[in-house]
Amino acid sequence: MQFYPNNTALLFMSLGLTFTVGLQLARIWTGKSSSEALDLVRELDFMAGLEENGPGSVLLKLVFGCYGFIATKRRDKLYAFHGILHAITGFDYAQHPDFTPDYSTSTTEEAVCMQMCRAIIEETGTLNLITLAGEAGYNVLFPRLHPLPSWVPDLQPLRQAIPLLCPNFRRSRGYDSGGSQILPVMKPVFDPSNPSKLWVYAKKLGTVCAVGNSWQEMAVRNQLKKTFQMLKSLPSIYPPTGQHIVEAFWRVLLTDSDMANRPAHDNLRAYFTDWLMYKIIKLVLNQVDSLTNRRSNPVEERIKFFQECAEMEDLATNDPTCIIPSEAEVQRRLVQIGHPAGGQTILVPKETKTRTLDLWKTLSHRFEPFALYFANYKRVFALDSGYLGSGPQDLMVGRSVWLLSGCPTPLILREVGGGESFKVVGEAYVHGAMFGEAISAGMWWDQICLV
Repeated sequence: MQFYPNNTALLFMSLGLTFTVGLQLARIWTGKSSSEALDLVRELDFMAGLEENGPGSVLLKLVFGCYGFIATKRRDKLYAFHGILHAITGFDYAQHPDFTPDYSTSTTEEAVCMQMCRAIIEETGTLNLITLAGEAGYNVLFPRLHPLPSWVPDLQPLRQAIPLLCPNFRRSRGYDSGGSQILPVMKPVFDPSNPSKLWVYAKKLGTVCAVGNSWQEMAVRNQLKKTFQMLKSLPSIYPPTGQHIVEAFWRVLLTDSDMANRPAHDNLRAYFTDWLMYKIIKLVLNQVDSLTNRRSNPVEERIKFFQECAEMEDLATNDPTCIIPSEAEVQRRLVQIGHPAGGQTILVPKETKTRTLDLWKTLSHRFEPFALYFANYKRVFALDSGYLGSGPQDLMVGRSVWLLSGCPTPLILREVGGGESFKVVGEAYVHGAMFGEAISAGMWWDQICLV
């Protein structure tokens, strides 16, 4: 099986599994008796470290745990969560009017989402929920609700990337980039004159100054040049963590997680190395064997390829981790399948060539399930402040990345109207800034307005 993003059958299977797991979780939560399954669920963190202390926090747990649920109308999905919430807590709607379902014809889906978001933020005192918001990740078939403030999630389950705050094992280190403990004077403030505005305290991490190839470009089309160019433009040692820039890159690609641990286990380094080598081999073969180049000299085409990928050789020369393959190593691999550097004929049986390529392909597939989960529909970016991160694949140079007080993950923002107003583009993983490393006691926070 190929783990490529364009494998529609696999993606729908994965989507179905996600929905099934979410449905089973809801059944377990509402069950009245203990079970081994319930014990397992208790090992999972559905709220990025928040404690259950009221209907708002439990509803937040349901939103993240059952994110993949689909309803014909968005408000039906939210009200289904309300029903599960009632079964879990037994709370009285009369005492919590903000959580009371409203099916009147005058109530819009946008109004329901606004009410839900405001109620959860006010009760939990955190901004966990807005990590699901933003303009990025939608397509023409499943557009975002309009008009809806960019900081309000519309609970669209068919957005492209998996949320960073999706359920994870409690033993994994939870994200806390903006500080989970909000000082009373720094709590988010809803603008009394305009319900579409939310005032928050934030610190700017930097502006996007370069982007690499998206995961689709790398995995499906074997495109790596933009990634090599971006990495070559950065210092060889990544200042926030002291790692080599190539080591930092593959960890950013996977949000430094292996589905069970943070940081990701070191054995994924070898998986990434095999994957990268296979992609480069395929890139060379595609250029040499393409229809447009069949009348060209294959040796000249290989020379042209390595000249065009000079950044790869520069990175390999200065890479002590040996993750980036050198030109000599790529040429050695090509010899094994009958493509010598000097152009002389080497007879390699077709079966041997096929078997060798299949082996390299199989080894590369060890990395792809992790990348398909963590990197799909994303691209790695660099900030002018020296940070490396990953965000939506449609991310553009010039967008800014911020830490928000009370928000576990950084957010990508787009300035509107000049000055202090911003729209949320989406969440971001920033290597070396996910656990509060970039904040300190007494530092200055800016107050900005999300619209």
